[in-house]
Parts: sequence; structure tokens; C-alpha cells
Amino acid sequence: MNFNRGWDGMSDNERLMLALFALFVMAVVLQISNMILLVLPFVLWWLWRDGDDGEADDTDADSMRFAGGRNLESVQPHALAAVREAGMDPEHLLVLPVDIGLIAFYDDDEPALHHTRPIPDDSDYIQPFVQLRVPQAAVGSIRFEIHDHYRQQVFVHEDVYRLERGRNLVTPSAKVPLHDEQNNDGVWEMRVYADKRLLARHVFGWEHAQAPDFERKVGEDGEINSELRAILAQSRLENLSVDELLAYQDEDDGRDDAARSARR
Repeated sequence: MNFNRGWDGMSDNERLMLALFALFVMAVVLQISNMILLVLPFVLWWLWRDGDDGEADDTDADSMRFAGGRNLESVQPHALAAVREAGMDPEHLLVLPVDIGLIAFYDDDEPALHHTRPIPDDSDYIQPFVQLRVPQAAVGSIRFEIHDHYRQQVFVHEDVYRLERGRNLVTPSAKVPLHDEQNNDGVWEMRVYADKRLLARHVFGWEHAQAPDFERKVGEDGEINSELRAILAQSRLENLSVDELLAYQDEDDGRDDAARSARR
């Protein structure tokens, strides 16, 4: 077939064949167009869903990095050790303890933080604390346990806390009273749970206050910051024992009697 002859130079059969071929091409093109129109919404939906999944994956990845990975350098080494001692991987832990330890109270002295330093055995009370880092706000139960070197539980406290995104300082509204007859030898262990899941196992020891070389080192192992000071002040009355409450009542009664005598 010679197309150089033009339409007028073609025979009727050639014109018919060319017309049929053109119709066939148009039918194929239209069929493909219809298929494209039918398939296009599904393709667009798939691309949109894949984009959302990608964003969700990125968000999850950011959350994981927030909890671990590149931010582990800002976590206290003893806190990392406590997390690993609990069998957890800090690289993939969303509720991550970044600091952990105990607060020791002695007479009227300033409370002292103990991260890794032994606690004087003549302390009046100890109070556990943990600083948790979370990628987003959450509400859940935090449980504190303390076990002596015989693995006997000497303290347990569980409460519901609201954690904000970032770092959250958590301490129970109760202290552990230390008695003279209590055996404080050996290594003790503090455990922290979040919603029944063990997050950290922090070990600590004691030092004898009667030892010749003993010196009370207030603030050496950490300072009481304003946030922790506010928490301690807020829970002060909740931490009082019955004997202390009676002592406060006796003091109040004495002041009232003195005031009445002065008015007479």
C-alpha cells in the first residue's frame, strides 16, 4: 500500500481498509482511556495511602529515636545500666528512664541525692525517684519497689501519673523509714515498673556512718533541683508517719496553751 498517492488516489477497497484500521486504532485508544479512567482513582488512593503510611512510619521512627538511638548520650550511664539490668533495650524503649536514684533524709539536713554513691545507714528516710522520657503525653501507673539484699520487699508504692512529652520527674508520695534495728548490709535493689512492665533495676549500697573515715557528703552525688524540691514539699504531709503527726499535734497543742496563757 502506497500512502504517497493520497486519499483520492486510493481504491475503494484501500479506503475501506484504511477506515477500518483507523476505527480499530480509535477503539483501542478509547478502551485504554476508559481503563485508565477506571484505574486512575485506585492508583491515586494507593499513592495517598502509601504517603500516609510513610508519614506514620516517619513519626514512629522519630518517636523511637526520641526514646533511644542518637539521644542515648543524654541518658545517665547508671540509668542505662538499670534499664539493661531489667532486660530492656534502651534503643527501643519509648518510656525510657534517663535518671534514677534515691533521696536520703537525715535530721534537718538538706536531702541528698544518691545516684551511685552509697547511702549513709543512719539516714532517717529514703525516697526513690526516676526521670522518665516519653515521646508524647501519656497516662499510666508507675510502681516503685525496693528489695533488700535478701531479696525481701521492704517498700512498694504504685500510683497513676500523667507524663508530658519529654522528661518527667516521678517520685512516690511515700518514704521508706529506716530503723536502727534494720539490717542495711549488702546490695539493695530498686525496681521501677510502668503499667506492670519492668523498666529498670537499680542497685545501691550502704556505708556505715560510724566508720572513722565517714563524712556526710551532701550534694556530691547530685543537687536537689527546684522541680524535685517542689515535689517533695507538696508530698511532705503525705509522707508523715503516725508518730510524726502526733508530734505535730502535740506541738500545736503546746502552742495553743502558750497562746491562751499569754492572753490571760
